[in-house]
Amino acid sequence: MTFTFRLLRCRFFSTATINTSKSTAISKNLFKERNLKSLEGNFKHHSNSDRFQVKIGVSENNGLRVAFPDYHNLKEEILECHRQFYHDRSRQGLAIRLVTVYGKQGTFESAQKMFDVMPDWNGERTVGSMNAFLGACVNSGKFDEIEGFFRELPKKFKLKPDVVSYNTVIKGLCEKDELDKSISMVDEMEKNGLKPNLITFNTILEAFYSSNMFDDGEKIWSRMVTNKVVPNIRTCNVRLIGFVNDRRIEEAIKFLAELGSKVLKADIFSYGALIYGYCKEDNLEEVKRWYRELIENE
Repeated sequence: MTFTFRLLRCRFFSTATINTSKSTAISKNLFKERNLKSLEGNFKHHSNSDRFQVKIGVSENNGLRVAFPDYHNLKEEILECHRQFYHDRSRQGLAIRLVTVYGKQGTFESAQKMFDVMPDWNGERTVGSMNAFLGACVNSGKFDEIEGFFRELPKKFKLKPDVVSYNTVIKGLCEKDELDKSISMVDEMEKNGLKPNLITFNTILEAFYSSNMFDDGEKIWSRMVTNKVVPNIRTCNVRLIGFVNDRRIEEAIKFLAELGSKVLKADIFSYGALIYGYCKEDNLEEVKRWYRELIENE
C-alpha cells in the first residue's frame, strides 16, 4: 500500500569530510518514498551511517510522520533501530530532534519513550534533552503534567533549568490559563539568577492581554521595561490587542504612532488590531481608513 505523505525532510551541512552528493541522494530517496515498508527499510539502513545520524537533521514541520497512530509498528521499529546507537554521545542531537518532532506531531507517548531510552552517560541527562521533552509536553497539550516534569527531572538527573526550561513551562502554564503561576515562575527565574528574556515577556503579555486582563498586562509591560528587555513588533502587537480588547482604541492609535520612534515598523497585525477594534464598534468609516493605511504602508 502506498501513502501520499512525506516522512522526512533532511538538511545537509557541507564539510570537508562529508560527501554532499551522496547525502543529497539519501535525502531525495527518503523524501520521495511513498511505500511505507520501503521507507522503513531505507530509514533503518541509513541509520547505520554517521552522515545520516549526525549530519542529517529532522525537519520539525515535515518530520517523521510516523508519529501518526496508524504507524505505531513503524515507530517501534525506528526507536529500536536508534537504541543501538545511544552509546555514542554524538548521536544525541538526532534523539533530541526526534523528541521534538514527536511532540509537534502531538504523540506525547512516543516523545516520552524516546526521551526515556536516551543514553544516560554516567547517569546524567542534558538540559537540552530535558528542554526538548518539556517542549513536547507543551506541543502535545500535556499542560497538566509539564510543571510536575519540570520539578521532577532536574532532581532526578541533577540538572539546572535554564531560561529555555522556564520559558517552556511558562508557555504551558499560560496555555492552561494559570497566569498567576506564570508570574511566580518569572519570580523563581530571577531568584535563581536567570534573566527573563523577550520570549518570556511575549508569552506572558500575550496571555494577559488576550484574556482581557489589561491592567495586569500593563504591570508585566512595566516589569519588562524595568528589566531593560527591548520589545519587538510582536510584543507591541499584543499590547495593541490589549488596548482594543479594553476598548481603549484611541490609546492604541497613539501607541501605534509611537512605533516609529522605537525603530519598529507596524505590520499587518498592527493594523489588523485597529481594524478589529473598529469592527467591534461598527465604525465602518474607520475600518476603511485603517485598511487604506495598511495598503499604503505595505
